[in-house]
Amino acid sequence: MSGLSRFESFIKASLARDDHKELRLLVTGKTGEGKSTLVNGILGEEVAVEGAGTERCTTQVAEYKAVLHGVPVTVFDSPGLQDSTENEDKYIADMKKKCQNLSLVLYCTKMTNNRLKEEDRCAILKLTAAFGQRFWEYAVLVLTFANTENVGRRDERDEDKGPEPDFNDTESWNVLKKKRFEGRVKIWKDNLHKFFINKVGVTRDIVERILVVPVGDSKPSFDNREPYRLPDRDDWFSEFWKACHLRVSRPVARGGSGGSDEPPVVAAKKF
Repeated sequence: MSGLSRFESFIKASLARDDHKELRLLVTGKTGEGKSTLVNGILGEEVAVEGAGTERCTTQVAEYKAVLHGVPVTVFDSPGLQDSTENEDKYIADMKKKCQNLSLVLYCTKMTNNRLKEEDRCAILKLTAAFGQRFWEYAVLVLTFANTENVGRRDERDEDKGPEPDFNDTESWNVLKKKRFEGRVKIWKDNLHKFFINKVGVTRDIVERILVVPVGDSKPSFDNREPYRLPDRDDWFSEFWKACHLRVSRPVARGGSGGSDEPPVVAAKKF
């Protein structure tokens, strides 16, 4: 299924619960983690300035609107949390004001960090304290810059311990790099889920539905001429929308999550 088809499936699943017939996505995370790159990839145009050195220094949530395949889409790009400006309370207040009726929350962190940084831990705790654990009911954890993950070099996370293939054996190397990449994504998922359950206090029924998805670039360059290809997939954009579709299609059963008895209507999530 193509990226377009995945996106259309996501739209159908979202709007099935949406009386307003609009998609509203929040992209959040700490500064420099690829939020703006993801926003541009979602909207298919450069609306957000990319690069940690050009991050906007503001307490305001940026709001980008587009019509994709006939459906109004609003993407909220939050200011970077844990950015050392001591403006987090203002960031959170602006998010509460603007980011109502969300269809999906996309939390971004770099895959190349290898593990969840302390700043991410603090940001996740801050978001949970501000919005409650239901904030994560329709969340996808996005591993950004996955195209720069160096699976050509073995590290302590990898299970393969024997000799590596000959450098000229491209096919064997592709198989090995795929295995390493998949293993590292699984480690991310396992560690993130443990953190949410053991440290953040989010209930297991919510956490087990949080998907962890690697994403790459959306613009070809001299060194990356196939930006949508990752070691384990031909089209990360298609797989990203598949995850989004699955996330909004799998509601959390009420009663065990510590929330209200009302059904979790995707586009009626107010904080």
